[in-house]
Amino acid sequence: MNDEIRQKMLAVLPHLRFAIEEATKANSESAIHIGILTKNPDGSGKILSSFRAEEFIEDLATLLDAGPLTDDQRMDARALKFLTEFGL
Repeated sequence: MNDEIRQKMLAVLPHLRFAIEEATKANSESAIHIGILTKNPDGSGKILSSFRAEEFIEDLATLLDAGPLTDDQRMDARALKFLTEFGL
């Protein structure tokens, strides 16, 4: 595997794992999905495809030989989410 691509995937992986944790906390009874969406300027749109996120992300972590989500990664992901939400 190309090391540059691997490093990019390892960089995004904690943010995906954190997003899954947050979604699970928000509604523990729902299934968490990753999808391909279309979104119109007015906010309407359509889900074109979706699949269960947890297993896919953990399989990706295994392929990348990534360890579990750490507290430091979780804090970084939370900070990025905050900055993104407030446009900072």
